[in-house]
Amino acid sequence: MNEHILTYHEIRREELPRSAEIVFRAFNQAAEQEGYPKTPSVEPVVTRLTEYMDDKGIPGLLYGGYVDGVQVGFFMLRKLGIDEETWEISMLSVDPDHQGHGYGARLLEQALQKVLDLRGVLAVAAVMERSTHVLTMLANHGFACEASGVPVGQDLSIWMLRKDMQNAAVCSPDSCSADGCAGCGGGCGG
Repeated sequence: MNEHILTYHEIRREELPRSAEIVFRAFNQAAEQEGYPKTPSVEPVVTRLTEYMDDKGIPGLLYGGYVDGVQVGFFMLRKLGIDEETWEISMLSVDPDHQGHGYGARLLEQALQKVLDLRGVLAVAAVMERSTHVLTMLANHGFACEASGVPVGQDLSIWMLRKDMQNAAVCSPDSCSADGCAGCGGGCGG
């Protein structure tokens, strides 16, 4: 298997349109597969990401995942108003043209490592109820269900998941692959 190195960095303003396109395409692919309403346009995603980037109160930290200089994924970290130690991982997305290589799991590992770097003690995520592959990936990374079936719209509900980061092991990017961990001691579900 030709293994490509996934890198990530906080996105710059000029990378917002590509990031929004990745979120839009991944969400609509999942919506089609899982039977919930699609988002009709990428514009609301661009607007939302711009608002998070510009927010001065509770900032969103927006990250792109790159392979060979091409952005293939995206995630956002947002400090929740609950306390200084709780971070939400959201909009974790991999472009449908680049799925199936373990990039989603590796982006999640990068997000968890960043939460640790920010001295976070709790990571939370909200996932569409029918997104079983995402729920499985989060469970494999130590997330536990906090609440299920939370309604968010007509025929839509989410699961709220959390991970205690105080004793969390997170793999380094080079110890994980699409097949799981290579002996990192936990955290990537292998």
